[in-house]
Amino acid sequence: MGRLNFCFGVVVSMLVLLGFLFARPAISQGAEALDVENAVICKDVENRVPIGTGTNFPATVGKLYCFTKILGAGGETHITHVWYYGNAERFRIDLPVKSAAWRTFSQKTIRPHEIGVWHVDILDAAGNRLEVLNFHIEQ
Repeated sequence: MGRLNFCFGVVVSMLVLLGFLFARPAISQGAEALDVENAVICKDVENRVPIGTGTNFPATVGKLYCFTKILGAGGETHITHVWYYGNAERFRIDLPVKSAAWRTFSQKTIRPHEIGVWHVDILDAAGNRLEVLNFHIEQ
């Protein structure tokens, strides 16, 4: 019986040791330093490329996109696009980031009467502001 307990102890010890050797360090979501390589407001996104970028758009634009290219994710995380008309939050969406270089976008319908100053905050998973995109809707 003593030899069986010894063998069992050795196997358990080896499994624990292997667990330590192959365990990945726990990184809380959003703990990695994300970098915004490119962020623009645009009229469309085709084949993961922003089309019609700018900072001034007509009130008849219909909808706009916030395109973002993120670098530096150590694993799956997310960013958040928060659209503001003036100081009022109009739309918020979490967007997955699944690799170290990831392109993503959100879209917002712009009504013809929503003339004035807009901005989009780009936040990391912890809620830290990575970038602010200012734009204007003109009559």
